Amino acid sequence: MDGSLNDHIHVECLLDQGTQIIAIRHDLWEALGVPVCPDLATTLEATNKSKEETLGVVENACLKISGMEFKL
Repeated sequence: MDGSLNDHIHVECLLDQGTQIIAIRHDLWEALGVPVCPDLATTLEATNKSKEETLGVVENACLKISGMEFKL
């Protein structure tokens, strides 16, 4: 689905009712121009058991999909 971050960055979204986090690519975060809170970084584990550390959390971003707004 098409969406937008903070009303100016076009993103393609994948909706998953079972997800527990919302992740964005590093280049999209840079384009947002907002800080990341590294104190809230977490380790993600994929189904193949590989692990990857996140950079942290972006607070107070807005994701808009089909006219609905979600505060992140």
